[in-house]
Amino acid sequence: RTIEILVSEIAVNDLQLAQALNKSWWKFPDKHPIPIRIIAPKNNLAGDALDFSPLGIRENMRSGYEAARHPRLLAVNTSVPKSALQY
Repeated sequence: RTIEILVSEIAVNDLQLAQALNKSWWKFPDKHPIPIRIIAPKNNLAGDALDFSPLGIRENMRSGYEAARHPRLLAVNTSVPKSALQY
């Protein structure tokens, strides 16, 4: 359970960083926001992070392939904030 919590927290932190960078894209010349695709199964994976049984691995891989077929997109704001236009 501890490993699962750590992995989940790392994923959340990575997602928050990506969103923060996308929100401030206009501050960097020649940059633009990038769509963020979340590829994650709808349900929790079978077993736990230390389950290396072949059947469990196959089930989880199937869930991953299915999730990759239907990624979720986070909304990306492409407008420049009004405060950035004021000097």
